[in-house]
Amino acid sequence: MGQGGASVSITGYRYWDFKRQFALEQDRNEDWVMFALESGSISYAVGSDSGEAGGGEAIICPPGVWLKRKVLKPVSFHYVSFRLNGLSDQASTPAQEGDDMLRALTSRCHIRFMDRERFFSNLRLMREADKLGKNEAARWRHYGFADLGMQVFYQSFIKNNKPISTDTQIEEAITELKKLAGAPLEIRQVAARYGMSPVQFIRRFRNATGQTPLEYVTDLRIGKACLLLEETEDTLDTIAEKCGYESGFYLSRVFLKQKGVRPSEYRRSYKV
Repeated sequence: MGQGGASVSITGYRYWDFKRQFALEQDRNEDWVMFALESGSISYAVGSDSGEAGGGEAIICPPGVWLKRKVLKPVSFHYVSFRLNGLSDQASTPAQEGDDMLRALTSRCHIRFMDRERFFSNLRLMREADKLGKNEAARWRHYGFADLGMQVFYQSFIKNNKPISTDTQIEEAITELKKLAGAPLEIRQVAARYGMSPVQFIRRFRNATGQTPLEYVTDLRIGKACLLLEETEDTLDTIAEKCGYESGFYLSRVFLKQKGVRPSEYRRSYKV
């Protein structure tokens, strides 16, 4: 990645699937580190910044800074360590757009990707690159990582080329939705708490997360349903009630649409 004076070198890569806990709850690295999450969720602290992250999001930690993390829900993620080379203090010309991309990528520790399909496509490219042989794997993994940087740069650019800003009201709403996801929920009522109409709330939520509030809550609910299917013998109706759905039948419809299999099939495959 990099045009003009800036470039990036990937120094380490590993993919972890359905990890239930980290071997180390904290460490620090001499290189930059990215945790790019496909599914599940973690809590994190990067220096003085802390929060939670889930699928479609990434955590970035600078060199020499302590990164603390804990698995909240079994997580599938990509670990990438990398070094920045020749990053200038300020980029203002097209020839220096590589600097802008890297600056956007490393401007904050928690990134939510607006184009989730593109995000997951790049992660799939990085994960499957080993099939191409060692030399080709490194090259194609670099391309996938570079496009993650381009995505973040684009998200920054469409916000008037300023560093990616945080919509504090939406951040608060996200925290509230995480707490309320297991109960019947009306987006209209949540929007009203923040002085917004449903249309305003949905637009601002999508701008901040790349998802509508309903899509976000559905991801939370189905993630919880997966965990209950894996770890309990609860009936589908009981799981539906715990996940905010009115019946097991309705949960089954949503689950099939999201995961491509019925809850009963998911439970059987997990227990094999």
